[in-house]
Amino acid sequence: MSSNTNASNLSLPISAKLGEYNYNAWKYEMQAALMQKGLWLVISGEEEAPTDKTSDEYRDWCHQDMQGAGLIYNLVEPIIHPLICDDISSGLSMWDTLKSHYQQDNAASRF
Repeated sequence: MSSNTNASNLSLPISAKLGEYNYNAWKYEMQAALMQKGLWLVISGEEEAPTDKTSDEYRDWCHQDMQGAGLIYNLVEPIIHPLICDDISSGLSMWDTLKSHYQQDNAASRF
């Protein structure tokens, strides 16, 4: 593995950055890292943004979403960046984009 794919310097349980062929392994490691950082509920969409955009809760939610976006962006290979650059300020959007691009929800993907 080349040094540019090594993610161990980020102190997270990620063995390699997301490349073109390792999404299934990467997504579980990334989920664990986001859980470790307390960001998973926002990134997964389980915790929705508060409706009052002037509230401290909304500001906290946005901060968690942006932290998640930064982690996700830094833990994918540069070749993947164009896929998620439109969503760079939202970890939730980035996660959903990667999921829809790499994960196939059909029987053929299980073989």
